[in-house]
Amino acid sequence: MNASQTHRQQDVNFGDRTKLSGAGQKTLAWITLAESGPFTVYADVRFTAGSAAVLPFLVPVVTIEWGAGTATMSAEYRIAGRLRVPLAASAIRVEGRLVDVRGGAVPPDVVAEVAAFIARGIDGETLLNARTVVQSGAEGSVSTESERVLAVDGFNAGPGAVWLMLFEGATAPSGGASPRMATPAPAGAPFRIRPSSPREFVGGVRWAASASPLTLTPVPGASLYVETELLP
Repeated sequence: MNASQTHRQQDVNFGDRTKLSGAGQKTLAWITLAESGPFTVYADVRFTAGSAAVLPFLVPVVTIEWGAGTATMSAEYRIAGRLRVPLAASAIRVEGRLVDVRGGAVPPDVVAEVAAFIARGIDGETLLNARTVVQSGAEGSVSTESERVLAVDGFNAGPGAVWLMLFEGATAPSGGASPRMATPAPAGAPFRIRPSSPREFVGGVRWAASASPLTLTPVPGASLYVETELLP
């Protein structure tokens, strides 16, 4: 009796720096190995060309497909800060593209350099290495870049209750704007926002005090102390 055994072919590109431009999509890294194991996908980005009027609305998106044999699954992740995705698989493929959050086409002159790689093992990172931005007043700009917000803590030193609202983007929100996150801030009391997972903000993070809970009604005289924790 003749017996044969099929062996998976090894094919790897653990990662590199790749330029994304316009609406094109590119493969950033891939591995196909004989056996499954623990891996971590990392990605970071910097824009090297494009109009300053457009860049705040653009976000790099990576599609990660992973699995073993013919059983695979996929998920999309926006690169806001440093992307870190731990996986266990024998095959991983990472593809990237640029997306305009307003729904329009990405201009062809926009260029982003994505550093993406697949590392063997799990890095053991249990601390989230957040950085804290501390501000006070009735409104503030936490960042003018895409970020992941881990938590918000603060205190309302004003005489009246308000709502603390966080908005996506680098420009100050106008009255009637809808927040990405919000929480009541009682007078003379602390407040806190703890999302179940880090919340992504594209193009910047701003906060403001509001007199109403669903949309922004500015409170110019508000006196809030706000600590915002951002993930790298």
